[in-house]
Amino acid sequence: MTGETTRSLSMLDEARYRPEARVLRLPAWREPPGEKPAVLIDRVNEWRPVHPVFIASLESLRDGGTFEDAVQRALPVRGELTETHIRILFRRWFWQLRNEGYLEIALPEPPEVFADRYRRVKELGRGGIGIAHLCLDERSGERVVVKHAWGYLSRIDKADRLMRAESAVLQAFDHPGIPRHLESFEQEGLLHVVRDFVDGESFGARVARSGPPAADERRALLREAAGIVAHMHERGYLFLDPTPSNFLTRPDGRVAVIDVGICREHKDGLALKQAQAGSRGYVGPEVVAHDGIGVWSDVFGLGCLHYYLAAGKPPGHTWTQAERADAAAKLDLPEDERALLLSCWRDDPGARPTLTDLLRGLGGAA
Repeated sequence: MTGETTRSLSMLDEARYRPEARVLRLPAWREPPGEKPAVLIDRVNEWRPVHPVFIASLESLRDGGTFEDAVQRALPVRGELTETHIRILFRRWFWQLRNEGYLEIALPEPPEVFADRYRRVKELGRGGIGIAHLCLDERSGERVVVKHAWGYLSRIDKADRLMRAESAVLQAFDHPGIPRHLESFEQEGLLHVVRDFVDGESFGARVARSGPPAADERRALLREAAGIVAHMHERGYLFLDPTPSNFLTRPDGRVAVIDVGICREHKDGLALKQAQAGSRGYVGPEVVAHDGIGVWSDVFGLGCLHYYLAAGKPPGHTWTQAERADAAAKLDLPEDERALLLSCWRDDPGARPTLTDLLRGLGGAA
């Protein structure tokens, strides 16, 4: 990497890490007496509860404050949040406001064509590791995804290392429900990973559109999701991210996973290194505590996905085992399926079923 490229990346990273923004307009907000503060996102025209730190950031932006000013104004109302956590949340918050048309953040756009081959069609999303773009491969005519390290949760050098790890993970799998790794290349000092574009409707969008699926469809979706996770285990990886937005149904009806970015290697079922926690509400207590994370952790996560598909809403991320049992009791499930769900949700990882047992319970291959 040349000195000029290093300087450019350093400037880009600093701008992304502490995004300064020009206010185009701001959402309305209010603080109802006795209720949590809420902010009006006018594109959906509904009040949405938010943490008081976000209200503080909006007040700072209204008064002409910088990103750092917003962080400092939020500190008196941060509650249990650390200053580091506030900075992470605010980076996400600023990008969300930018994407919704409230802020303008002056950062250079990605090139129209990556590697003289992949023409950018649209941005698919920004995550903790990077940005994913839907692209047209001008050589093959196929749609692909190009992802590079420009996420908002970490600096570019760290995110670039995570991208290299994600590239290795994709290459380890060979399953129709997991996107194929097509190639990796460096451009402007950043690693870019090219993979299959997986088209379809996410489980979350499916439930939002027409409610929880019927019993047979629910079991079928869970069987395929569990089969994908089983393949990951066989190839030496934990999944750790079984959310409704990460699984989708393709046009042919088959299930696929979208993102494997937080997969971690395991040996004899146990994570080799401290694993990155997944999404709140979809990880077991041992994942939150970074203690004994293993194949059993994915079983817990699939139990959370099971609950979502049955209830049409996510489980509580602070539920105790007793609260999970109470929530399961309210579902309209056959008793054998309810028992299977509760077995996946046990606090004790050793008391949970194996993936083989889970597949058998769902009516799949043993």
